[in-house]
Amino acid sequence: MKVHREFNYVILLISICCGCRNSGKAIEGDKILAKAGDNVLYLSDFNKEGNIYFNSGKDSIAALYAYAENWCRDQVFQIEARNRIGNSNEINELVESYRSSLYSDALEKIILKESHDTSVTENELIQYYQENRNEYKLDGPILKLRYAIFKKNSVDEKTFVKLWNSDEMNGSALLQKYCSDHAEDYKLNGDRWIKWNDVKESFPKSIININKLTKKTQQVVRTKDLYYYIRIFDLVRPNEELPLSFVREQAIKSILYLKKFKQLENKKKQLYEKAFKDKSINILVK
Repeated sequence: MKVHREFNYVILLISICCGCRNSGKAIEGDKILAKAGDNVLYLSDFNKEGNIYFNSGKDSIAALYAYAENWCRDQVFQIEARNRIGNSNEINELVESYRSSLYSDALEKIILKESHDTSVTENELIQYYQENRNEYKLDGPILKLRYAIFKKNSVDEKTFVKLWNSDEMNGSALLQKYCSDHAEDYKLNGDRWIKWNDVKESFPKSIININKLTKKTQQVVRTKDLYYYIRIFDLVRPNEELPLSFVREQAIKSILYLKKFKQLENKKKQLYEKAFKDKSINILVK
C-alpha cells in the first residue's frame, strides 16, 4: 500500500540522517568502534542506548563487536539507499510532513499538560449521560450481588448463614475472613456492578438460571459436592436503562477527552486569530 511505502521511506531517511555522526565531531577521548564511509560509530553511541561497557572481559568485547557489526550492516544498506535514491523530493516532503506532525504533537502535549480543567462535576456527568445514553448498550445482564461457593464439608452452615445474612452489601469483616479461609470462590462487593458474563462460569446453568433471577433474590443451592450461596441486590437486563453508576468511569473518560479536544481547538483558534491580527499570515486567494 502507498501509505506503508511512504512510511518506510520516512523511517529510512530518518535512519540515514540520525543513525551516525561524521568523523571529526568526536567527543574528546571517545573511542571509535567502527567506520563506514564518512560515518563513525563511537563508544558513547553504545552507552547512550543503555548498554554498559566494562574495560575488560570477553563478554564486553563480544557485546561491542556485535553492536558495531550490526551498525556496519545498517550503514552499508543506508549508503546504498543514498546512492540509489539520491536527493528525492518525495522523501524530503514526507520527512518534512513527519517533522511537522511531531512538532504539533509535542505542542499539544504541552498545552494539555498546562490545562487545569481535569475534573468532572456531577452535573456534567449527568448531562453527558442524558445526551449520550443511547451509546451505552449491554451485551448481557449486570448485577450487584455477592456469592460464595463451598465444598460440602468445608462450610459450617450455622456459623456462615449468620454472617451471610448481614445487611452490609459487602459483608462484614468476619464474612470476608470466613470466605477467604473456606470458600472455593466468592465475591462480596455487593455495592459494585458486575457483568453476568464475567461471573456466570462459576454457576452451572442447571444450578443458577439468570432468566429467573430478580432483584432482591436470595438463593441457596446444594448439590452433591458444592453449596452455592447467592444474594442479588440489584439487576439490570439489556433492554433496560443503564444506571449512571455503571458507566460513570467510561463517561468521565469521554468527558475529559472532549474537554481536551475543545481546549486544543480553542488554542488553535487563539493562535490563528493572533497571527491574523499581527499580519504574520496572509491569505492571497481571491
